[in-house]
Formats: sequence, C-alpha cells, structure tokens
Amino acid sequence: MKNLMIAGALMAFTTVMAGCNRGMGAGDCHIKGIAPASCNGKTVYLVPAEWTYPQRILDSCVIEKGAFEFKTDTPAVMKIVFADPSVFEIEPAAVVGESGNVNVRLGATSFVSGTPQNDSLATWKIKAGGYARQINRLQQDISRLAIKGDTATVRKMMDTSDKLGLRLIVEARKLAINLKEGVLHDYLLKKFPSPMATE
Repeated sequence: MKNLMIAGALMAFTTVMAGCNRGMGAGDCHIKGIAPASCNGKTVYLVPAEWTYPQRILDSCVIEKGAFEFKTDTPAVMKIVFADPSVFEIEPAAVVGESGNVNVRLGATSFVSGTPQNDSLATWKIKAGGYARQINRLQQDISRLAIKGDTATVRKMMDTSDKLGLRLIVEARKLAINLKEGVLHDYLLKKFPSPMATE
C-alpha cells in the first residue's frame, strides 16, 4: 500500500521570514484571515509547510475580533495552525506566499483564496479531499473485513485504494504542468513524483 500524504498535501519545508506588524513592500504577500469567535484571544501560527513541533515558528498573531494577519516577502508554501489543543476543530490552512493579498477563512473546513496560486490551491484541495475521503473509507472497510478474514474482498479493495492513490498523483502532476512555474508547481512535482520514477 502506497503511503500517500494526502491530508498534508500541498505543504513543503522552506524558510520564510514574516511579521505581523511589518510594513508591506511591493512584492509582499499580505495574508488576512478570519476565524470563529471562539478563537478570539487564541494564538495562530504561521509555520513551514512540513512543520512539526518543536520546529521553529515563522510568525504568530493573537486573534482579535475574529481577525488576524501575516506579511511575508519570500515565496513559499506554508500553513496556518493553532498549537492550543482546545482548538482541535479548526482545520490547518495551507497557503502559498506570493505577491498580493491572500484571504484565509479558518474553520472546520478552512479556505484560502486571493492570488492565482492560492486559487489553484483551493481547487486542488477540493479534488484531493475527494480522493482522501474515498481512500479513508476503503481503509476502514479493509480493516473491518480483514478482521473477518475476507481476504479476497480485502485484496480487491486494496487494489482500488492503490488506483485512487495513483489517480491522485496524476491529477497533482497535471495541475503542476498547467501552472508551468511557481511555488505550487515546484511543490506538487516534488511531493508527487511520477509513478514511473518509483517503479
């Protein structure tokens, strides 16, 4: 079974220097976000895409009146997260740092838009999420049937799951080719290598 990092798709490690209160230059990415009222007073973090605790944090802001913002001048794929375990219902938001204004809406399903690459990211997220849900359902059924000893059905489901995973790779690379260049283009090609290259 191929280990596809679907949930964390579109996230890559890079170095980004950001500042909540820094002035915005001509090439800056201005990330403006909103969050549910329950998040007021909570700290939200801008971190490298492949970030795991306790790696360094790029920037942080306290959410006030349901709003927060970051600014960065380095092209990168990042994510916006909470460290507070009480905010488990908020989905981390993947964001592409490119020149312009980026809008983020944090929630059970977070959404990012506003620049060409972030709009492409939002479209990709919907498609990748569909594959992820199908694969997760199959994995749950596989576990249940494996306990019952139904090996024939399990093999068929595993084959279907693998095909869906390969389809996800094909779709990711197709998007990268359509983008032609940029942070998201480079990330997708790295994150989803051609199946031919792994055989």
